[in-house]
Amino acid sequence: DHIFGQLGVCDTRVDHPIFLTEAYCNPNYSRKKLNELLFELYGVPQVGYGVDSLLSFYYNYFNGSMGTQEELSAMSGLVISSHYTSTHAIPFLNGSHLAQYSRRINVGGQLHHSLLQQTLHLKYPQ
Repeated sequence: DHIFGQLGVCDTRVDHPIFLTEAYCNPNYSRKKLNELLFELYGVPQVGYGVDSLLSFYYNYFNGSMGTQEELSAMSGLVISSHYTSTHAIPFLNGSHLAQYSRRINVGGQLHHSLLQQTLHLKYPQ
């Protein structure tokens, strides 16, 4: 309700398709519950999902333009996506991501913040 209120949608029904971004390897349970809410409570006609770091990789690889099929097949790189509680490493080779080599590391911004705060307290005690 809060998100739709911030967007100015005051009705109980949303007549537009919704596209959501999520972290890599987001559990299907979370997606299922969100789909139930969107379809049953708000009557959304369509829902699409995309991995935020992969969408960013595609966009930045082509500088905001649509790539040709040849450019897509030559695309290679490594996506490092850091979130609040985890970091993902997703390799790309010849236009496709290699899911079997993708990794999730349980180190994210929360841990970095607490370590920096502890270091500052050691250096500058009160």
